[in-house]
Amino acid sequence: MTWADAQQYCRDKFTDLATIHTLEDVNTLKRMVVEPPNNKVWIGLYNNVNSWRWSLADERSYKDSEEHKFRKWAPGEPSGENCALMKGNGEWDDISCASQLWPVCFNAKEAIRKYILIETSMPWAEAQRQCREKHTDLASVRNQTEHQEIMKLMIHGGVYWIGLYRERHAWKWSDGSSSSFRHWVEGEPNGGLKETCAALVTSRGSKWVDLDCNHEASFICSGASGTGLTAAKPTPEGDIRLVNGENTCSGRVEIYFHGQWGTVCNDGWDMNDARVVCRQLGIGCKAVSSRARFGPGSGKIWLDDVGCTGIESELARCTHSGLANHNCAHSEDVGVVCDCIEVLRVKLTINSSLDVNDPAVSDAILEQLKQNMKDHQGAPADIKVRWAKQADGRIFHKEDKKKREKKKRERKPVLTKREL
Repeated sequence: MTWADAQQYCRDKFTDLATIHTLEDVNTLKRMVVEPPNNKVWIGLYNNVNSWRWSLADERSYKDSEEHKFRKWAPGEPSGENCALMKGNGEWDDISCASQLWPVCFNAKEAIRKYILIETSMPWAEAQRQCREKHTDLASVRNQTEHQEIMKLMIHGGVYWIGLYRERHAWKWSDGSSSSFRHWVEGEPNGGLKETCAALVTSRGSKWVDLDCNHEASFICSGASGTGLTAAKPTPEGDIRLVNGENTCSGRVEIYFHGQWGTVCNDGWDMNDARVVCRQLGIGCKAVSSRARFGPGSGKIWLDDVGCTGIESELARCTHSGLANHNCAHSEDVGVVCDCIEVLRVKLTINSSLDVNDPAVSDAILEQLKQNMKDHQGAPADIKVRWAKQADGRIFHKEDKKKREKKKRERKPVLTKREL
C-alpha cells in the first residue's frame, strides 16, 4: 500500500502506523518482519512539509487564524529548504538558512516605522538574534497590508530574510508521539520534498530511508497485543474477489493491480477462465456469468481477452491482452458462480409431540427453509438444500438444558463455513 493507505488501514484496524522509540523496538521489528532482501516497510515517520511558522510566536499579534496561513510563495516553492526569503517583487522562496542576506526586522513599539531593514548580510539565525536584541523579532508577514509595507523597504531585484522558517528536523510520527529516536541509513533522508515518508530496509539492519509516499510497500502497525507492533502486508498483486453476488460463492470478478481493484471483460471468457477464478478462491466452479449479471463495476477494467487453459493456479497467470488494454465497457464485466456449500446450523423450537426426525416431517421443514431463503435472503431460484446427518444417522438431537446453559456462558460466535 501507499503510506497514506497504510496509515488509514492501521488506524482502522489497530491504532496507527508504528512509532519506534528505542533500539529494542528496532530489534523487535527485525524478528517480526519477514521480507525479501532490500524490501522497504512503512513506519509512521513522515516529513511534516507544512510545518512553516513565524519566528514571532506571540499568538496575541495575530488577529485571526487566517493570518497564520498567509503565504506568497513563488511558483514551485517551497522546494525543501528551511528558511524563507522575500524578493523585491514580493514573491517568497525557501533557501538554506546558512545563506547571507539582509534581514527585515519588526519593532512592536513603533506605530509608524515598525519595519526596519538591516543593511548587513548574515545567516537567518544571526538575523533572528539581532532583530530580537535591537527590535522585537524578524518580520512576520500576516496579511496583504503588511506585505505591501515591507515591499516599500526593498530594492527591486534584492532578496531579504523574513521571519518564516521550518523546523530543521520536521520529521514527525503519525500518532503524534514526541519520540526523537531516529535510525537512518547513512546519508538519509536525502529526497527533499519528493520523498517525505520513512520506511525501514530489511537488508540494512532495519535502518530507515525516505521514500516517495506513493511507493507500494508492506507496513507495520502499532496497537496490537504483545509487543504493541504487528506487521501487515498490502493486498498482493493479482488477488481476486467476487463482488455483489447472491452469496459468498458468486459475484462480479474483480482483480487487484497497482493498488486498485478493477474488473474483467467477458470477451472470450469461458468455463476454463471461471474454473481458475474459483480455484484461486479455493472453491469449485459451477457456471460462468457474463454481461454484468452482478452489476457493472467501476474504475479500471484490468483484463480483456483472457485465455486460461483451466489448470492455472491464478487468473493473473492466464494469457490476456495486457493490463488495462481493452475495448470494453463495464456493461461487459464478467462474473462467476462457484460451486460451494454453505453449512448452516438450525435450531428448532417444537411445541408438540411431532417427531422432527421423521423423514416426512424433516423434508417438510427443509422445504419451508428453502422457500424462506429464496423469499427473504435472496437465494437463487435453483438453490439446493439438504440435511447433514449426524454420526448416528439422525438429523436433530434434543438439546440438554444443563449443557445449553453452560454453552450460553461459554458461547463464542459461530461462523458460516464453506465446504469444498
